Amino acid sequence: MTENKNNKIRIIHLDVNQTIITADKASGYPFVNSINVNLSASVWGKLNNETNEWTMIPIDKPIAETPKEFNNNNSNNNNNFISYYKYLESQIGPNKLFSNRKEFKNKISNFCNSVEGLHTKVYEQQILSSLRIDRNIAKNYNELLFEKNENNDEYYFCLLPSFIKLVNWCIENEEEEKILIVLRTFGSDLTRLEFILNELANGNYPLLINKAFGECIKLSKIGFVKREQTNQFTIEIDNQILIGADQFSNFLFNTALQQKFQIIALNEDYDYWFKNGHETNAAKPFFVNPYQIIQFNNLQTIYVHQIFFDDNIRFAPQKNSCVNLWIKHKTNQINQINPNLIQCNLPDIFKYPNTKNENLENIENNTNVFWKQLTDYETETYRNINLVKVEFFDAATDPQFFINWINICDNNFN
Repeated sequence: MTENKNNKIRIIHLDVNQTIITADKASGYPFVNSINVNLSASVWGKLNNETNEWTMIPIDKPIAETPKEFNNNNSNNNNNFISYYKYLESQIGPNKLFSNRKEFKNKISNFCNSVEGLHTKVYEQQILSSLRIDRNIAKNYNELLFEKNENNDEYYFCLLPSFIKLVNWCIENEEEEKILIVLRTFGSDLTRLEFILNELANGNYPLLINKAFGECIKLSKIGFVKREQTNQFTIEIDNQILIGADQFSNFLFNTALQQKFQIIALNEDYDYWFKNGHETNAAKPFFVNPYQIIQFNNLQTIYVHQIFFDDNIRFAPQKNSCVNLWIKHKTNQINQINPNLIQCNLPDIFKYPNTKNENLENIENNTNVFWKQLTDYETETYRNINLVKVEFFDAATDPQFFINWINICDNNFN
């Protein structure tokens, strides 16, 4: 094996809907209305429980989780900080503002044009201007590349420019890092996304008239996740059936170590997540060993850094995160029937090349080493190291969004 120049293996997990594309068609909202819904969940106010009045609190920009300066624990019991979306959602029912959910959805989908949301119109326009493309140019390309505002015949990119910047950055850094992108979605958006990436690969994309990314931006593998229980799942991908955390992690390492940058995709088990009330422990499984390194035949070692970007990552006191974080963990309490633990046989030092699957077999059987499922409170430790909550407004308006956050996570990781 020739000397490896890479100093890090980087595995970047990315949600799809409202993380790298504008919206999922399955949501039922036209494009501009979906932005209104997003903004209604990203502005905050104080709810008086006695009067049921909601009062807007000014913030610098839209943010989809409770701003840190709003500390519910120190507030009066009659006043709770809540987004406008959640406030209106609480007003569905008999003798309330909305008699059914359809009326509620009509209200939030036109939020920026309402009296309460008029001040957010500037944010809506910032998003639209960042994604807008000249209609005369757009009409020369396949319509699946764009969202269209039927009211004014304006066209907008479906794929966020910040994702294209990220892919370009990955390709430029191939000499220094081994990089794998893993797209992970509960939605039905992969078919359209695969088409868009194929058009990018072939240069049939208006932002890149004189540049084609080539095969590396196409989805090289598409897999399907099936969860049986909290700590039992399989992944069918690349003509393999991967059982459990060890085999899944092993697969990602080996895929990342291939010669070329790749993008793969996973369809997550939405039915299991829905059946379990959208709880965190039924969401997208994410396995991280903070001390993982790869050792090559020449004894060179490189670090493994995994980052998961998702607009529905939630930290305590919020619940129902879309990402289910498991960390390699050693404990003196041996209880293999605990649903929060999965036996781990992967070593901290992962040898490459692995011709005899020695990373899974020739390891001392250490029965007190597990993958431990973290609580919503425990995941905070890995915030902006391995977990990044995507603010759609930032991802849509800042082309450097993903690259900047990778640099932040790198500094925190180091």
